[in-house]
Amino acid sequence: MKTRNNGAEKFVIQLVGEEHKNTSPIVLDEEDLKKFRTAPLLISALKNALGGRLGPPTLIGASIEIEVLPDTSEMHYSMESFVEDLQVTAAELKRNANLENPLPHAIAITKPILTKVLRALEAGYNDFGTEVLLQIEDKFCALPVVSSSDFTEPDKNENKRKPDTFVIVGLRRDDLNGHCLIVTNNDLFVRLPRDEPSWSWANICKVLEHTSWLEGSLYRESKGHTWRLGEDAKLVMQA
Repeated sequence: MKTRNNGAEKFVIQLVGEEHKNTSPIVLDEEDLKKFRTAPLLISALKNALGGRLGPPTLIGASIEIEVLPDTSEMHYSMESFVEDLQVTAAELKRNANLENPLPHAIAITKPILTKVLRALEAGYNDFGTEVLLQIEDKFCALPVVSSSDFTEPDKNENKRKPDTFVIVGLRRDDLNGHCLIVTNNDLFVRLPRDEPSWSWANICKVLEHTSWLEGSLYRESKGHTWRLGEDAKLVMQA
């Protein structure tokens, strides 16, 4: 654990990118959180795991901080126990994924609700480099990040591929990880290949000046991951 001089219990989502830095705390609502990539997924998973113990997410500097409220129930659940349970769940996922015939998580995992937290942590870290710390008293510890392959279980026929025509409604520049197109009325984020010239900023920066869309397929590894372009995907701009 890393030591700091603050006794509150809280989660700290460390954001990547200068565009998020601010000088004063800002309490974030649901619409605000949509601007922060995988933060909504993680906060939703934490709320499911911890019930009503989370305070409002607050943007402070280049991080989102979420206070953990005291547990007033008779079955007191400490945050030390939460971290231990995450670590146990991570080990159970890896052990199950290594079986010749992996079991459903509902059978193989002692606390399946924590798999959603680990999925969100893995997606945020691998897609955007987002790290999450938990402060307990005066110490900070990093929450575990597992490999995407550790979530292997019998195929549930989840929708991992979308063949369609997608109207482009937004654009986000990210020179480090690859730019993102925002498509359809559901505001799906589509991560573009970072090193392919056809998807460079110079070639896509004007897509919002015309009616534009993606034709072809999108795919993702799991529900917790960002959509990416299929091999047949192409950009079309109305003349």
